[in-house]
Amino acid sequence: MYCSQCGSQNPDQAQFCGGCGNKLAAPAPQQPVYAPPPLPVAPPAAVYQAPPQPVYPAPQPGYGAPVQPMNYPAAGYVPSHMGLAIFTTLCCCIPLGLIAIIYAAQVKGRLAAGDMAGAQRAASSAKMWAILGIIGGVIVIVISILVQAVRQGMIR
Repeated sequence: MYCSQCGSQNPDQAQFCGGCGNKLAAPAPQQPVYAPPPLPVAPPAAVYQAPPQPVYPAPQPGYGAPVQPMNYPAAGYVPSHMGLAIFTTLCCCIPLGLIAIIYAAQVKGRLAAGDMAGAQRAASSAKMWAILGIIGGVIVIVISILVQAVRQGMIR
């Protein structure tokens, strides 16, 4: 223990400093040091081994082969006119264009069912309604341009 006044070293049991005679402070009682309990030691881990894989028989012929698209009857291709129907709906006449879209959507289903005549009827109806919608839309646009021109005094 060291003296607080002169700094000389004294035995731990001394009550007075051997160098200056100053009374030494009683040593503070030692606080027990907290030590956490030891962690449990896990037994050594076993080495993981994957379970044995099952043995499968060889695949059957044709199994897993890519699926071929559905073949339509060899009689021919029937255009659905879906693009024309959508153009009519967006640019010219919505009601007639929607009718054309409905007929154009029926073409593929009728071909898949083998109804070639029904597919041709639906395609021709889709084309007819789309063309009527375009003609109707153009007529409405021309009439509205003429009406605006008359209102503004460009045409008398």
